[in-house]
Amino acid sequence: MSRARRRWVERQDVAGFRVSSEAGGHAVAGEESGAAGVESDGDEPHRQADAEAHRDGVEQQVARLGDGQDGERHDHRPAELLGLLAEPAPLALSPGHTTPPWRHIAWWDGKRPERVHLGDEWLQDAGVVRLVGTTPSPAPVVLVAKAGHNAENHNHNDVGTFILHIDGETFLTDPGRGLYSRSYFSPTRYENLFCSSFGHSLPVIGGQLQAAGAAYRGEIVACDLAGPTKRLVMSIGGAYPVPELRSLTRTLTLGPDGQFDCEDRPDLQSPLEVEEAFVTWLEVTVSGAIAKLTGQRHVVELSIAEPAGARFHLEVLEEASRANAKPALLKRLSFRVPAGSPSARVQARLIA
Repeated sequence: MSRARRRWVERQDVAGFRVSSEAGGHAVAGEESGAAGVESDGDEPHRQADAEAHRDGVEQQVARLGDGQDGERHDHRPAELLGLLAEPAPLALSPGHTTPPWRHIAWWDGKRPERVHLGDEWLQDAGVVRLVGTTPSPAPVVLVAKAGHNAENHNHNDVGTFILHIDGETFLTDPGRGLYSRSYFSPTRYENLFCSSFGHSLPVIGGQLQAAGAAYRGEIVACDLAGPTKRLVMSIGGAYPVPELRSLTRTLTLGPDGQFDCEDRPDLQSPLEVEEAFVTWLEVTVSGAIAKLTGQRHVVELSIAEPAGARFHLEVLEEASRANAKPALLKRLSFRVPAGSPSARVQARLIA
């Protein structure tokens, strides 16, 4: 065997592979790493048969990995698969690794870069808007909303959703992705709460959630960033498979004092009940039409301005949060809008 060939073989052993035949170059996974070299000479057909049998066994183990229930975390991998997984490179403190950071420190002139200005933005092609304001304290307020459609890359059914962020804390959130599993990348994907519009700050129209597909979409129809009161208007009715729904207009407003308003106005051919919903990771207390969201530094009060008599209902989505390996429990604040009501409106303001 040539010297270069032997070095290649040694590298495969270190990575957890052993070459079973110098001539055929068949790699067998799952052997313990460390001893470099090549299998002793023997009957080549037997070695090939052993390698194929081992590969079949590994494929069966890989298939069994996806057979758990949705949301199950497979922390115990079969021993036969360990050789297929490259170990991360260990941290090595050598001159080659430490010289660049020390050089940067030595060359630093002591000046810090200027802080990036956070301003209003409207990304028209993406259908995303950011509105920025301040509270009287003053605390910075950032509101981000999206229209788009429900066939985007890594799609969630979330046309019209938004995030409300105040002074470094997210009070109304986008909950992020669910736990990757076989069903998460299957036709049942949108049964996962974190992909569904049920897990976002979005209404339910006549008992229907948003549907998946490029045909289910929204658009930004107006965006006023000029005055002290900033306003975003989205048409999001096209995201719902509801024949009676002619349109659904969502208007988000950020006032000069940092107060936030969300108004939904459906246009229905026949009366349907609407459920409004808002999601957060923070602790929540509810009293009638008032909900208080408590962060680490501030408290935000949500109040139902319309319709009169509506009351918040708090649901802690514990099962879905744990099944999707979330570090906290997602909360869903909702209230029902009686059929025939022209609109629903919620206000949010910083109270502490």
